[in-house]
Amino acid sequence: MLVLVACSDDSTDEESPLASLKLAGIDFPLDSVLLINTGAEAVRTENLHLCQGDMCFEFNIFSIAPRATIIFDASPAGEMDPRMGEIALFDSSTFDDADSMVDYVAWGSADQPLAQTASEALLWSEEAFVEAPSGTIFLTRIDPASPGVEAWEPTDEIP
Repeated sequence: MLVLVACSDDSTDEESPLASLKLAGIDFPLDSVLLINTGAEAVRTENLHLCQGDMCFEFNIFSIAPRATIIFDASPAGEMDPRMGEIALFDSSTFDDADSMVDYVAWGSADQPLAQTASEALLWSEEAFVEAPSGTIFLTRIDPASPGVEAWEPTDEIP
């Protein structure tokens, strides 16, 4: 008996549960990163990595409720400093693989270490960055569903 199976590039691979997590804000004075769960199900943070250049921190100790926003203090993550240039989310420890990057934001200047991976993941234009003029205390994502620099804006006020 011969069985034929049709294959195509339009696979229905299950998306990572972490794909509904998005960066929602960067709070410079508090050295904090805001995450939002844009999905309809709670998401466990297993295998979630928050990265800045080659400094990455894995946190897998909690769940984020549907449509909830949490603030994460990045200072215990070692040398990570939210005031410095970029933050990326990965759903594995393969940090040079565009398929494992979940979200990304860059600010201050182009040429950030993870910008090429973000561009390959279609999350960010490699040369793009959010302008963060002097006095900026917070970067906020005005559209969590939209990737790229257009979804972000700096503010000198606490939202």
